[in-house]
Amino acid sequence: MAAFTEEQIRRYSRHILLPEVGGKGQRRLLAARVRLLEARGPLAVAAGYLAAAGVGRLDLCDEGAVEPADLGGSMFLAATDVGRSRAEALRDFLVALNPEVRVGTPGTTASAAAVAWADIDVVLAGGAGAAQPGVARPAPGPYRPVLLAHVEGPFGFLVTLLPGSGACPSCAGIDLRTRAEAARWSASFPVEESSAPVWGPVAGLIGSLAAVETVKCILGKGELNPGMLLVHDAREGTFDRVALESRPGCAACGPAGRLQPDAKRPGN
Repeated sequence: MAAFTEEQIRRYSRHILLPEVGGKGQRRLLAARVRLLEARGPLAVAAGYLAAAGVGRLDLCDEGAVEPADLGGSMFLAATDVGRSRAEALRDFLVALNPEVRVGTPGTTASAAAVAWADIDVVLAGGAGAAQPGVARPAPGPYRPVLLAHVEGPFGFLVTLLPGSGACPSCAGIDLRTRAEAARWSASFPVEESSAPVWGPVAGLIGSLAAVETVKCILGKGELNPGMLLVHDAREGTFDRVALESRPGCAACGPAGRLQPDAKRPGN
């Protein structure tokens, strides 16, 4: 196993000193690949912290252009980026932050989103990315951890789905709006996501939490609470959890389903 360079030791020293990470854990981060199915809002925030942590490869799947409204939910997009590709604008920031990280921009086509699960350590999806092929309808075989992070108004939502641990990406429903309404955290927001109100600091909070959960998945350390939807109400300053149950007879992970439980998790 290659030794750390002097630059890596200086950059990641505070991680390496943590007993939960250490040198072995930092090497896992450097070798990891994370796919993000949006390049704005909480996922842009998560990407920034993952790059800073030294996650070796980040795939940004987003074919949209930066809009002025995107600037309120991310510190990693600038006014000069308006009109540019979101993925390319975020990529430039991440590479400037940590030149060692490889950042790809494969777009959001079905072939990009449904890349072989074996090549990815963790998938992060947002409001629009959650419906991408390969998340709502994963390819047959084992799948990797999927984190769903979403913000609407003062509400933030985060859930981790793990192979063989409760709801899969298909039977969980993916639709965080529906789950929130079922749990009585509803609000009269516009149906169109592009016009839905977002409280910027909530995107920062949920994105930071998504980065923490992603690092835990990669390291194989800490409690992940799979299948538990975390709901944050910024108005009241509260956090609640709602269980997402496996759907009986799910066509993906049921007895005759396409997905197979996979005991191997990143970091194990």
